[in-house]
Amino acid sequence: MLGFIFRIFLSRALGAETMGIYSIGLSVYFAALTLTGGGLPLVVSRKTSAFRAAGDFRARNSTVSASLALGLAASAVVAAVFLILSLFIGNLFSDGRLSVLLILLLPSVAATAVHSSFYGALWGDRKYFAVSLIELIEQLLRITCCLAMIWLFKNFDAVYSATLSLSISCAGGAAAAAAVYFSGGGKASGAKGFLKPLLRETAPITGMRLTGSLVNGVISVLMPLILAFETGVTKGEAVAAFGTSVGMALPLLFLPSTIIGSLAVALVPELSAKIQRKDFAGARKEVERSVLFSIAVCALSTPLFYAAGNPLGLFLYNNAEVGRYLAGAAWIMLPVSLEQITSSMMNSLGLELQSYRNYCVTVPLMLVCLLALPYFIGMNAYFVSLGAACGVQTLLHIWDMRKKIGLDCSFARPLLAGVAAIAVASAAGRLAGLLTDMLPLWLHIALVCAAALLCAGILCAAFGLLPVGKGRFLRKFPPRRAVKAAAARSFFGFF
Repeated sequence: MLGFIFRIFLSRALGAETMGIYSIGLSVYFAALTLTGGGLPLVVSRKTSAFRAAGDFRARNSTVSASLALGLAASAVVAAVFLILSLFIGNLFSDGRLSVLLILLLPSVAATAVHSSFYGALWGDRKYFAVSLIELIEQLLRITCCLAMIWLFKNFDAVYSATLSLSISCAGGAAAAAAVYFSGGGKASGAKGFLKPLLRETAPITGMRLTGSLVNGVISVLMPLILAFETGVTKGEAVAAFGTSVGMALPLLFLPSTIIGSLAVALVPELSAKIQRKDFAGARKEVERSVLFSIAVCALSTPLFYAAGNPLGLFLYNNAEVGRYLAGAAWIMLPVSLEQITSSMMNSLGLELQSYRNYCVTVPLMLVCLLALPYFIGMNAYFVSLGAACGVQTLLHIWDMRKKIGLDCSFARPLLAGVAAIAVASAAGRLAGLLTDMLPLWLHIALVCAAALLCAGILCAAFGLLPVGKGRFLRKFPPRRAVKAAAARSFFGFF
């Protein structure tokens, strides 16, 4: 939540066009940074969890040391890439600040490699409080440093303050993770014999995330240029549209993903341990509960943004365009969240290569949407491409998990029920918006959100998506009839 609040402040402080430059710089940064920490935290957590269960603490410590060696070696490559990119990327948009941003982000490269290794070990040890505390320290450090620099150095461009604070917070997070690891009994052991196995398991995950980050980085650079070419706006206006949609609206639309990400942190060690014990029944139950939780979170949150997106854009950013993006793209919450949780489960089940393949299948779909749709729907093409790609990936992930652990897809009916709940609650929220349009903005937003949330909560309880309900309404239908009825309601509710 601190990150969301800070993002809102930063967006207002920078403005749409500067936020676009900042978002482009961060996309390139995250693409390059995937090399230093792409798959390391996940693999280290999985391996340390298995070694700890077996009582082999030396192997656990050696795995962390091997991760440090790989991450620091990769950080040297990333630093070289940054230096090369900084020479010419600013010329694409006639804004030299992009080049400076990449240079200012260099200190965070090595810090991320250190952080990823110790973070993965703490994650595998199931020290969730320590992991959360480290993330809190990072956020507080970033916010404090950014605000201090903006206040003390008023002639210093605010975008540089935001970038420097990110590097400082990464260094602080790495130091905190190392301190917690060693104070908890962790030691440095020889990495010999552990580098190759770690590299072999990390490569598919890093490859998938690197491909995804590179695609996102290329999209971030090219999307404003495509938008300017296809719609006839200037480069500055296109960058501003990118900043408004991706820099301001998209982080809010990722709110369910933040909640679901907390579940993913706890899920990986649990699933890995069950697969290690050949407990496929327990793994199936864990997968189905996690998907059901994700559907419920989206069913409760999506109607809020669909119904109150327009006034929220004005209230939070003083920008009506942000509100239009929030309302129009609220539908992507469900496919994005389901892709996130199913990707985490795929990696926990040892299906990294299949997960990478599934992502590569969707890349052409994204590129076709981004090239063909901006002429018709402008920056909304970005949201369409993202939602379509995540939806296809989720279906492919479920198919692979079904073959791995015998998943029976019992969450198909709750998914249709969730879609129906979203459609009806969104309509209820829109109706409340029409009735309260003349009230003060804050009260208008509160009443619209209350109406949408109340309707979504009642429907989720009736359909059994929440533990307070018993799903009696859904169980009145035979399975086939329930699927058809929910599909019809979601279809007509969408239109």
